[in-house]
Amino acid sequence: MIQNKLAKNATHAGGKGEILHDWYPYLEGFSSEFVYFILEKYFKKPSRLLEPYAGVGTTPISLWRANIDCDYCEVNPFLKELIDYKRDFLNEKKITPKILNEFKSKISKINKYKEDVLLKDIYFNMFNKSMYFDDSNFSKLLRLHTLCEEFDPYFCRFFKLIVSSVILKSSLLKRSGDIRFKTKKELDKGIPNIIDLINDKIDIIINDLHKIKNGPPIVKKGKLITSNAKDLKKVKRLAKYDGVITSPPYLNGTNYIRNTKLELWFMGFIGNNGLSLRTYRDLVVTSAINDVSKTVNSTIPSSAIACVNRIKESSYDLRIHKMVGEYFSQMKLCFEGFQLLCKKNAPICIDIGDSLYNNIHVPTDEILIDIMKELGINLVENLYLRKRYSNNGTELSQRLLVFRNSK
Repeated sequence: MIQNKLAKNATHAGGKGEILHDWYPYLEGFSSEFVYFILEKYFKKPSRLLEPYAGVGTTPISLWRANIDCDYCEVNPFLKELIDYKRDFLNEKKITPKILNEFKSKISKINKYKEDVLLKDIYFNMFNKSMYFDDSNFSKLLRLHTLCEEFDPYFCRFFKLIVSSVILKSSLLKRSGDIRFKTKKELDKGIPNIIDLINDKIDIIINDLHKIKNGPPIVKKGKLITSNAKDLKKVKRLAKYDGVITSPPYLNGTNYIRNTKLELWFMGFIGNNGLSLRTYRDLVVTSAINDVSKTVNSTIPSSAIACVNRIKESSYDLRIHKMVGEYFSQMKLCFEGFQLLCKKNAPICIDIGDSLYNNIHVPTDEILIDIMKELGINLVENLYLRKRYSNNGTELSQRLLVFRNSK
């Protein structure tokens, strides 16, 4: 039973119903209970930790609520903004049922608002002829963008965030690993009205408000120390961290930027000032085929060379072995940053999974362990969490790797 609970808590589903967790359905996430499990098992009264791949902010927010400072990194600007508003929600308490119900009232009269022509133009400039919405929801989205502009800048961004949190569910796309078009069978079930989805999301946020109504504001906080975990070696800090709790990108082809392209469009993070999906793909740790750079100058860690060569010999796509090589090279760069910024003997806890390409197994956990060993960061525990499966049904796993910084 304990193992089953741990396995579930290590997934997004494990956090369902937790405060802030249901604001945005992030399949790569885990629950606050998973963070607290790691905290209790591997740490002794830490004062400040680091989360290098923050995602929707589960680790830093859980730690802030546990009275522990936590700094973080996150490349995706949509997710960074989500973290900012979650922090404000707990601390500033500017967001109230009154303002949320005011937004609800306005969206009930959505047809009186004009479509945002600029947003529409950006859509077609970014996505060409790809139509990701039915006509009704697309028109409502453009009108919602106009409606949000009626509020002051703080709430304008917050309400755009709410709309963005349900935008995929209102589209012709579905998240299944990566996002894809829904099948005819799936479309026949009907496309939800985006107004109904927004109302449901507002109800979740109001419910969260009731849960924290009498709670004290969070005292311990943290900040974005750099967007990109690959830049951690450049960060200058006087005091070192007591450790790391994180889940880096899995080397499984998941495109962490493309999967939020609709959110990035609606929030204005692509299509303006020359910003595109490629802008952010070039920043993230390479873990998907479309992340691979045209020019690869990375030095592949010695422990990954044999695996990269096996994939190169058998691969149906020349980008795959480059992706694998870049992934381990960039993860080594991140690890060097962890080592530099953490105290001696600080726990470094990493949630990770292995991969399979063209029937060639990529033992991601084993290679990362070897890379850490080369850096002088010693493995303390390799904890099995749960089964995962590749596209062809081959059994894979999710693991928690725990290291100690020896330098």
